[in-house]
Amino acid sequence: MLLGHRQNRTTTDQWQPIRRIGRPRIDAAASELFNLRVTLAATPPSDWHEAFIQFENGVERSTAMFENPSLVGNAISLRGVREKDVEFWFDLIDTKIAGANVQYTERTPSTPAAVGEREAAAANRQGAAQVRADEIARRWEAPDA
Repeated sequence: MLLGHRQNRTTTDQWQPIRRIGRPRIDAAASELFNLRVTLAATPPSDWHEAFIQFENGVERSTAMFENPSLVGNAISLRGVREKDVEFWFDLIDTKIAGANVQYTERTPSTPAAVGEREAAAANRQGAAQVRADEIARRWEAPDA
């Protein structure tokens, strides 16, 4: 079984497949558009997040459906969904969750050393991203600051 990456887990904890929980939130954005949000039982590891975004499983979309659901923490959301497409998107989200679980399980070694390497790599990527973000913020700092 695979190990989790969340800070509150230890290397002896087992990774549990990600799943949707509770009632989805659907807010009217306009007369024909809705914003969707679903909650996951846990915050997925970054490798799972990548698998979720990339997983398509041959799902065909219309040209108007170019958006990919966004994942922040333990919430998946999508903005500006046409009313007639709401069910399609919920089906797609469920398909992508299941596919990401399979891909994550197949691609992710579960030894404590592998977990440590992944966590270190993720921390390095996050640190490098923050350095880039700080550099961009400095370039756009107001002249009177």
